[in-house]
Amino acid sequence: MGSKGQYGSFGLNIGELESLVKKPYLAHRVAFRLVQGRWPNPYGLHGCDTPLCCNAVNPKHVHEGTPLQNMMERNDRFRDPNQYGPDTELAVLRLMQDGLYQEEIARQLGISRNAVANVVFRALRRNPGSLDHLVETLTEGGTGLGLSSPSRRWG
Repeated sequence: MGSKGQYGSFGLNIGELESLVKKPYLAHRVAFRLVQGRWPNPYGLHGCDTPLCCNAVNPKHVHEGTPLQNMMERNDRFRDPNQYGPDTELAVLRLMQDGLYQEEIARQLGISRNAVANVVFRALRRNPGSLDHLVETLTEGGTGLGLSSPSRRWG
């Protein structure tokens, strides 16, 4: 068993489990193949947030889907490294409003400086105005600035 990114994988030779190419196959895809008797089509989506898990017996763990569905599920679970929930967005913007540098904000919140920059950039791009206006938007009953989900736009 090897590793392909963070996910576990199995090296299969041509013909093993009907594989057409000798290469590493993601563990959750192999698990789907072993349980369902066929390879997922077009893709096997991993339904839990444990990369080394390969539980295909539970249909919610590994199910078929498209790359778009995979990205939407990832975003719904805030698994995109460039997306954060409204609480983190608000914390970043408030600390910027207080005059802290991005490096200090990143250290305090336990995120990267690039993540801080991305939150601020997307906030200003989607909601032009001052940081004061953005913080006010979040604190006056708004649930977010639309940074956490590309499909939503907040006022």
